[in-house]
Amino acid sequence: MRPVRIHLDTSDYGAMHYAAPGTEIARIRDRLKEMAHSGQVEIGMSYHVVFELLQKAAPEHREDRLARARLLKELCGQNAFPYGRDLGQGHVFSKEGIWVPRWALEEFEVERLVADLLKHVARDP
Repeated sequence: MRPVRIHLDTSDYGAMHYAAPGTEIARIRDRLKEMAHSGQVEIGMSYHVVFELLQKAAPEHREDRLARARLLKELCGQNAFPYGRDLGQGHVFSKEGIWVPRWALEEFEVERLVADLLKHVARDP
């Protein structure tokens, strides 16, 4: 049987992250983790979820961000939904963690970054 794919909103991750042990939301979080680890569901991250995770970037929020990132990793693993503009262009649910827009992948290819670096170093050593 194929796993059910689930997209959670940032508010879902936030509620599960802050849920006190023993609450209904904590039980849902723990059950989703079990289902994800057993392969019953595939929970995918998305650009918008990761973007919101990176908010509150000040150092005093670091531990909270890391804890939220760990929850995201536990629930999603490497699963990700395509960026909104990439839908309908043949890009599908990724099991390789590709949540960024496809144009960004092309822009940040290692070969391109190295070529740009060499160009700038040659111009201004």
